[in-house]
Amino acid sequence: MNRLATLIAATVAILASCALSWAQSGPFVFVYGLQGDGAAQVASAVGLNTLYLEVPPRYDSGLPDIRSQIAAAERTGLKVIVALPTIPPGPVAIAADDPDLAAYAWKTAQQVVSVLKNEPAVGGWAIGDYLDSRLQETDRGFRQYLQRQYGLLEALNAAWGGNFGDWTQITTQEATTLDDEQPFGVGRPSIDLADYRHQALAGVLSLWAQQVRSVDPDTPLFAGRIGLYYSLSAVPDSYDFVMPAMAPDVLEPDKLAHNVHAIDIARQAGRFQVVRALWVPVPGEPIYSKDALQRWINQAALHGAVGIGLDNYGRLVASGLLPGPDDEEGPAALADSKLAQIIHPALNRHIFTVTPKPVAAFLYEPYAEGYRVGDLSVYGYIADFSEGEPNGLFNVFRCGSRFGLVDYLTVAALEDPEVDLQQYSFIAAPLALDLPLQAVSRLCEYDCVRAAPGSACPASCSFCSGLNKCRCCKKK
Repeated sequence: MNRLATLIAATVAILASCALSWAQSGPFVFVYGLQGDGAAQVASAVGLNTLYLEVPPRYDSGLPDIRSQIAAAERTGLKVIVALPTIPPGPVAIAADDPDLAAYAWKTAQQVVSVLKNEPAVGGWAIGDYLDSRLQETDRGFRQYLQRQYGLLEALNAAWGGNFGDWTQITTQEATTLDDEQPFGVGRPSIDLADYRHQALAGVLSLWAQQVRSVDPDTPLFAGRIGLYYSLSAVPDSYDFVMPAMAPDVLEPDKLAHNVHAIDIARQAGRFQVVRALWVPVPGEPIYSKDALQRWINQAALHGAVGIGLDNYGRLVASGLLPGPDDEEGPAALADSKLAQIIHPALNRHIFTVTPKPVAAFLYEPYAEGYRVGDLSVYGYIADFSEGEPNGLFNVFRCGSRFGLVDYLTVAALEDPEVDLQQYSFIAAPLALDLPLQAVSRLCEYDCVRAAPGSACPASCSFCSGLNKCRCCKKK
């Protein structure tokens, strides 16, 4: 057992007496792409406890094939996560305000969720793998967002420094052009465009959650695989689990820890539970090493993941961790496979019960692009703005420090009264371009309370000096 595994085992022993309520459904350990005839037997033989079943976009009425696989999972003692077909076939826009998408989501809830919700083995619904890469942003949607934000065109002109005579003159391109003369090319229009793109994903996720919850209000809801950091902060409160899926050979190359800070970002200071999608390394790839997968699983557990999804079945066979489907030894080969030797000890040691206790936090607003893959920004929506931030800082602390792990605070987490800011010894706010007044107020109160008991308030609040929004400012 390596040092990291030993540390996790010791941590679990300490925390065993305070297991969390997630145990009602987790942990979840499964393989993407493992479904079809015999999948449940394979999963059981290697020690998995969950089957991840993807419903195809075109399915038979009554879902006989899916129901048969759920029944097989139940017979072998497996839980099932049903991944709904959230990318519709045909020319339907992936946008929350598209009536065709709304109708498709309603139809899916009625024909899939209502049929399968009473199956005892079903432990969760997964919504949309990589939805963030399929979103369709439109000028019409942008204008609707601005109208909700500003109400009057005169108010928008005042904020933007524009001279629009009609709402139809406003486009996403115009918002970018207006900021060309601003420092770093960023001003109010660019921030509004980024906020629109952020809420566009949140809106689609909310639409699906609403339809699923209308049919089944109780079964846990998973936000399916998310491949961009900034999309993690868009998951609405209607979800229980988030599934970050940052590839360690596509985003920042991270052979050591598989971009493990994605788990901390997805947790949003404990507001969500996380099932980590882990890329399976194959010999010959730059990220490959013999113990890579074992190390990544341990890292995921240490950062609070309540399960893992291995991506995917074909790569497990190619890596030699699983025998192929034509292996003559059958179940015996599966039980003795390298994957089984990894999974069985992990579940037996209950490593997925670790509850992180971060000692510091970073404010994370998805504006600065940070790292870029081709033309794609992965940390923020504003391209060509502050490349290298905040990813440089986040990467340095991705495995924590000698004092503990770090949290990442979104605006939603700041505004959530259930998130206790006083647990952090410090909060850093890199590139905080825009904060609602409620979030600013909470940061000010944090700043004041951090002063020693009985001491005077700071001479100047770090976050809102002069705004009169915290007890320090009000005393002056």
